Amino acid sequence: LLNPLISIIIPVFNGETFLNNCFANLNSQSYNNLDIIFIDNNSSDKSFSMIKNFCVRKKNMRLLTCAVQGPSATRNVGLRAAKGEYLTFLDVDDEILPNKFHCLLKAFKKYPSATMVFGKVKKIYDSGVIIDSVHGELLNGINICPNAGLLWLKQFQYNPAINSTMIKKKNISKTNKFPENLLFGEDVAFNVLIGLRHDVVMVTET
Repeated sequence: LLNPLISIIIPVFNGETFLNNCFANLNSQSYNNLDIIFIDNNSSDKSFSMIKNFCVRKKNMRLLTCAVQGPSATRNVGLRAAKGEYLTFLDVDDEILPNKFHCLLKAFKKYPSATMVFGKVKKIYDSGVIIDSVHGELLNGINICPNAGLLWLKQFQYNPAINSTMIKKKNISKTNKFPENLLFGEDVAFNVLIGLRHDVVMVTET
């Protein structure tokens, strides 16, 4: 497919402060064949109603709920519901650049054996300090399995941020899901499983 469907999985827990910015960020994407899935995780603020109002006007957006508390269970609901050929993640307090999907799809086209592609991330602090993500000894381009998984297992700090990745859905099995017994580091565990079993591509773009 020249214009494959991409599912964006967005877990939400009391995210009302960030949601309007998140909606604007989604609207600014230059790629338009998107399946956008919000999953509300028992929010006690206005998150649910804000998302519901936003989704009403959009054909490609859905609002689901997750009764089990925690980001892992919430993202797993999204994994099961995703219709896209590719999967990607967004947290409401993060932002993605408008060309993210074009950039990562281009890498998949260049390296068809890859299951995951990821780019770089900028962390911008309140003080104005900007820090670029560091990915250790991973190669720009293809990293044959299990190389990325072994690195991420040994040195957690080199794991790609969850919002910088895109995954080919057909290549991951039902066992590739977020471990719901972990209170933090669930995204690292998910990345490690993929990196041990599949080829991973790193691109230099942010």
